[in-house]
Amino acid sequence: MNNSDKAEFGRIWKAVREEYARPVTKEGLKIMFNALIRYDIDQIKKAITLHINDTDNGQFPIMPAHVVAQIEGRGDERAGAAWRKLYAAIGEIGNYSDVIFDDAIIHAIVDNEGGWQHVCMMVEDDLKFMQARFNKQYVQYVSKSGLFDYSKILRGAINLDRMSKNLEIDPPQTVGNVEKCRQVYRIGTDNRINIGRPNSIDELLVLETGDIKLIKAKL
Repeated sequence: MNNSDKAEFGRIWKAVREEYARPVTKEGLKIMFNALIRYDIDQIKKAITLHINDTDNGQFPIMPAHVVAQIEGRGDERAGAAWRKLYAAIGEIGNYSDVIFDDAIIHAIVDNEGGWQHVCMMVEDDLKFMQARFNKQYVQYVSKSGLFDYSKILRGAINLDRMSKNLEIDPPQTVGNVEKCRQVYRIGTDNRINIGRPNSIDELLVLETGDIKLIKAKL
């Protein structure tokens, strides 16, 4: 969504919440809008309709987590697909390159597990144990409706070494939908993990009319 969708979103959200006898405040609408801003207004309207008709959860007043579940699937359903994506990238990309996934939750969990290099260096037995932790964390992050911090880029060994020597860094590799990778980058933080020169990636990317325009990195 964008600012032009605020009025329509507010009207729809207020009407649905009132059907559950749950009025919303102006500040509450602002919070809900920001929690769901990454989706199109049409996606949100469809998700609201699906929630109302959901025989398991439709009796509960709608919250952002319900919308996310209807659009992207429930946490346990999404966790398996996300793990397969991460596991494949560990083997195909490895710990040397920087990487951006199209799923911010993967970034957050990799941060929690010690960073991209640490995860990539895990032996198979360690990865099996990590998978169980990953699935549990993923479901918890889904319930946060996007309201959490994560590193915008998962740093690999090569660029960390180059940054420490004040050398030019390589562009990151992307995993999954490119546009979603851009979004993950835009919303993420440089401060989740201290990487030495957190602003150096901006030499590769510039912001133009709210979107990332590529210079060297082929995101």
